[in-house]
Amino acid sequence: MNYSDKPDDELIKDILNGVSAAFEVLMKRYQNKIYTLIYRMTENKGCADELFQETFIKIYRNIGKLKEPHKFYGWALHIASNTCYDFLRKKKYEKAILVENMAVMSSSGWQNPEQQTATNQEIGKLISAIGELPAAQREVVTLRIHSGLTFKEIAGIMNKPLNSVLSIMHQAILSLRKCIKE
Repeated sequence: MNYSDKPDDELIKDILNGVSAAFEVLMKRYQNKIYTLIYRMTENKGCADELFQETFIKIYRNIGKLKEPHKFYGWALHIASNTCYDFLRKKKYEKAILVENMAVMSSSGWQNPEQQTATNQEIGKLISAIGELPAAQREVVTLRIHSGLTFKEIAGIMNKPLNSVLSIMHQAILSLRKCIKE
């Protein structure tokens, strides 16, 4: 049976019937997006790796509680963000911003070394500014930009009204603009 072609709700039914291959397919389907969310919230590879594993253990243990299997992805992101919040609260984690290879992130094509350095500095400043945002703002920015979710989906994941999520995003944008201008 080829599980990779099955929709999420059918895979979940198979998981509940004891088919472990179905969970592997579901995990592979969403692992990059979930890992990206966790990494962006913690900004630490070691912590992200640990929390990623913890998230999928929680997903596996609680998949029977999922009331709407077609909403698996949002439910999984909710578990991931709650796992990160729990970690950040317990450890009183102080972020160490890891500025990755900025040249890869540059979308401006070939640049001379001076232009590339300026672009890298701007990207680094933006990444640092995102890392300095309060947790709720950082989560909304991460879910919107890196996960590509709509504000309605983000509101569902965060269990907040849509207008609250829009307000949080607005505050994040204002904070980012202020940091970048400095």
